[in-house]
Amino acid sequence: MISIFACALLASVAGPADKGVRLLVWSDLDGNPSPRLFAWVDSLRREADSSKHPLLALDAGDAFFGSDLSFLTRGASEVRVLNLVKPDAMILGTDDFAWTRERLDTLLAGLKVPVLTSNLRDDLADSPYGKKDFSIWDFSGFKVGVIGVLDSDLASSDRPSQIENLRSEDPANRVETALTDLRAKGADVVVALSDAGPDANEQLASAVPGLDLVVGSGYAAEDTLYRVGRTWIARLASDSDRVRSLDLEMSDSGLTVEVTAPGPHRPVPIPTAWKPVFDSLDALLKTARDSVVGTLREPWPATRKEGYLGNFLADAIREESGSDIGLWPASGIYAGLKKGKVTVGDLWKVTGPFSQVSQFSLPGSDVRRLILHQFQRASGFVFLSGATCTVDSSAFGGPESRITVGGKPLQGGDYYKIAIPQSLRDDIYDLTGFSLASASPQYLERWNRDLVLAHAAKAGLVATTGRVPAMYGSTR
Repeated sequence: MISIFACALLASVAGPADKGVRLLVWSDLDGNPSPRLFAWVDSLRREADSSKHPLLALDAGDAFFGSDLSFLTRGASEVRVLNLVKPDAMILGTDDFAWTRERLDTLLAGLKVPVLTSNLRDDLADSPYGKKDFSIWDFSGFKVGVIGVLDSDLASSDRPSQIENLRSEDPANRVETALTDLRAKGADVVVALSDAGPDANEQLASAVPGLDLVVGSGYAAEDTLYRVGRTWIARLASDSDRVRSLDLEMSDSGLTVEVTAPGPHRPVPIPTAWKPVFDSLDALLKTARDSVVGTLREPWPATRKEGYLGNFLADAIREESGSDIGLWPASGIYAGLKKGKVTVGDLWKVTGPFSQVSQFSLPGSDVRRLILHQFQRASGFVFLSGATCTVDSSAFGGPESRITVGGKPLQGGDYYKIAIPQSLRDDIYDLTGFSLASASPQYLERWNRDLVLAHAAKAGLVATTGRVPAMYGSTR
């Protein structure tokens, strides 16, 4: 075990002599439960049991969302694995709320792990969303309390379905109340497990000085420990495949904390009872990735000017969302397609991170401005579906660009629905000339991957070109 740092931590209350506990903390699984990490956690827990050293295993957030497996199972695979591993408690990270509220509710209902969410409240019941503000453990008279803290900016989400009937609060008031309750229950050490970010953690330490330790993860390149007032903050580096050990020991002189990154010196086998679960998840993912969706006679490369692949993606989100126009930026194509059989996994690589599709409406006059911006001042090429345009030579005394939508001339007073993926939404001004506020795109709660696969199933791997003049775009 290689020590990263060790510091003396003065306890805010006196505790029994020579008492201690080890916290095993991991975070940022991002929907990819690691057999290697959890086998190591299981090994450490069994060693702790055999040597009579108490131990708490804690997940510090962002477990449910981000991988191909989590997308395929809509997070159910992570619930299944966490129910096997049985951490003593966990919190939710911001990325866990990428799911709709309904889906996250379902995931938590199936979870057999305490979820601590002190400052995220059910608006109707005024109770913590995860059902608990904190947990407390009694290790032969040495009591340890852990309070869960979430990012208070969750309330500013532009996807209302994520936090419907929830309110996120500044952590200080709720943590102070929880701290008082824990001290009343005899807690010798109180730890805040936080996904609020480093600035918020420092503010929390200042506002609630009775805390002994704030543990935050995912916001640093390396592990660090420092003090704000009398409260110490452990900022743990982001690493989805490594667990951190925080060894807390109480003596007459106070509390000492040693933070290490233990790693197995040899491969640790997966527990026999776990192996069928991990094997079944691996098989499920492989079957899905290897499913053939069609065949290409020629490759579809990822281009920076009009091409079959980009037009196909724009077609997919337009048709499957019921829009008049579909736009897909070249920068949002992460791989090309080779000649021959195309699998689900190939299309997943093309679309990149799974994300939501948005839709907004513009009058025809603004649609003209949007399309012409693309070929005059845009920072990157955008593929076009449902509309065509000709060369705009009006600056040289020639005709203006002729634009059609659905095969009919663009009408300045008519409104048109436009579908875009998240990659365009994130760069909407540079790519379209419209700000996010002026376009006001609404999330459809439909995933880009789902729409692309649905379109492939209905229409096949088919696309056309000739929607924009050949001179537009770049091969860069």
